[in-house]
Amino acid sequence: MKAFKYFVGILISVFVSYMPIVSADADTDIKFIVSAQNPPYGVVFEIIENSEADLAAALKKVENYSKKLKSAIPKMKLAVVSHGTEQFALLNKNKNKHSDSHKKVQSLVSEDVPLHICGTHASWYHYTDKDFPSYVDVAVAGPAKIREYQREGYALVVIE
Repeated sequence: MKAFKYFVGILISVFVSYMPIVSADADTDIKFIVSAQNPPYGVVFEIIENSEADLAAALKKVENYSKKLKSAIPKMKLAVVSHGTEQFALLNKNKNKHSDSHKKVQSLVSEDVPLHICGTHASWYHYTDKDFPSYVDVAVAGPAKIREYQREGYALVVIE
């Protein structure tokens, strides 16, 4: 029994050590990254909202943070992963209804900031990559895409 408790303790320690550390405040995260002596290779912004209408405001924050990061660290790599209901603002059929969001994404992509949405979430509503414009990358799964970026040395910044 003692060996089992020891093994479980080690497993918990290993699991916790690999959990991403995320503060509750994106502003604080950005300030920390900008002032770091050894900044991360890049930053991946995570967006999870409950409404299509929330995407425009989240993208505005990403746009502002991107400018701060690029100003301080010009070679900083950036990416965005949207995997909540807000991602549906980017459907082809919503180009007019959510034109601000589409324009912001096009602007980010033109500045080499890819935007990925969650294909798994989209599939639950019977949408495929063909339902989104070419400037939106439909990843297999949003959380997996974030982990992929983290493995490449990107820091995670949650946009709320």
